[in-house]
Amino acid sequence: MKRSLLPLIIFLLTGSFWNPLFSQDNTCISTIYLTGHRTTKDHVILRELPFKQGDSIKVQNLEKILTEAKNNLINLSLFNFVYVNPLPDPVDPHSTCIRITLEERWFVWPLFSLVFEERNLSSWLDRWDFGRISVEGGLSAYNIWGLNHKMALSYKFGFRRGFKFIYDNIAPGPGGKHILGLEVNIQNLGTENYSTLNNKPLYGSTFSDILKRKEFKAKYYYRPTLRRTHLLSITYEYCRISDSLLLFNREYWGGEDTLRKGFLIDYSYTSDQRDNYQYPLRGYMLNGELKGYKGINNYVSYAQITGRAQYFLPLGKRWYLATALTAGISATNTQGYIYNRAIGYKYASMRGYEYYVIDGQHYFVFNPTLRYQILPTKIINLHLFPFLKKFNKMHLTIYGKSYFDTGYAYHPNPAPGNTLANNFIYSGGLGIDLVTYYDINLSLDYSFNQLGDSGFFFSIKSLIF
Repeated sequence: MKRSLLPLIIFLLTGSFWNPLFSQDNTCISTIYLTGHRTTKDHVILRELPFKQGDSIKVQNLEKILTEAKNNLINLSLFNFVYVNPLPDPVDPHSTCIRITLEERWFVWPLFSLVFEERNLSSWLDRWDFGRISVEGGLSAYNIWGLNHKMALSYKFGFRRGFKFIYDNIAPGPGGKHILGLEVNIQNLGTENYSTLNNKPLYGSTFSDILKRKEFKAKYYYRPTLRRTHLLSITYEYCRISDSLLLFNREYWGGEDTLRKGFLIDYSYTSDQRDNYQYPLRGYMLNGELKGYKGINNYVSYAQITGRAQYFLPLGKRWYLATALTAGISATNTQGYIYNRAIGYKYASMRGYEYYVIDGQHYFVFNPTLRYQILPTKIINLHLFPFLKKFNKMHLTIYGKSYFDTGYAYHPNPAPGNTLANNFIYSGGLGIDLVTYYDINLSLDYSFNQLGDSGFFFSIKSLIF
């Protein structure tokens, strides 16, 4: 009997020795404590963590995983401050408790703002055209029901008149893998960018509306992992232009019709491994997008493929490298001006060319930046509004930077005077970035370009829609 028990005892001892839960190299997450959140539901927070209760984690990787958890929660844009701390388990020395302390933001914002209707703030400051200002009033709400739903409802009047409604980030299940969104955008314009002359946009105005557009969009996100997202959106577009716009430019949208209805289908894939979405210092982001337009009452077909890649690397002693590459190719069965917008629009921008646009079917832009942290993150207690605690504590970081941007846009038939198309272009400069709470980045740059232009440029960026 004793001989028969000996192999069993050896087996049990050996199994215990190799079981990672009993290994000194591993620790088990026994409990996760969440504190400080009054609105956000627990499962919205827990699904952003790279671990769950009961997981076994190598001790040497614990600090890295806790940092990733903190970054994931910060990137939700629900909290001004997040603290993730490990605690010893009072019962089991091989286990670890995790305490997550959160300080929530203000989630409901009345909208009453002046909107500078330009491609960037520097372009508006260059013209000081008060006719190109819209007044927006409405309401923005975040973290609705504590489920991280987002809603915006607003009306604009002035330069751009219209109505906007967005309800986004709707996750039907607790896992957050399947997400839905809806958008309605109705706008009327009395002024429109109809062409490019000498590398600068031209605008035409009429007494009545020169352009009327209605868009109804449905979005579906699939999020298989915390940092990878597939997005499919379908938009029905109704657009009417005035006869005057075709008088300004017969090739505005490649046809003599003034009314177009059609569907825009957009698919994108994003792998975002950056440490912080607001101002990344480490990691990378890859994005690819395929969009296509097909007219219902017209013959127009349009397709575009774009890609973005960003890479961020700490160099040590407060020095950081940030690089971004943006590229796009497009094809259409009609030669319209609006289908050849390349550099100077959306993501494809070059510092020092804020006043210019470069038209083309295919393009690329490369933006490398060297950063130096002048002021490490400082927590400031304002004590200005004792009754509004969510505004009394802010963080502030200041970075100096230098950059040298390059780009190229190919156009098969550039208009005379648009000399930047089909030419390699570059710019450079120095600047300062201020990074603070509520996802606000303030930048002041001194830039130069190959045209001999130079000057100061100011911009404000925010992740809030």
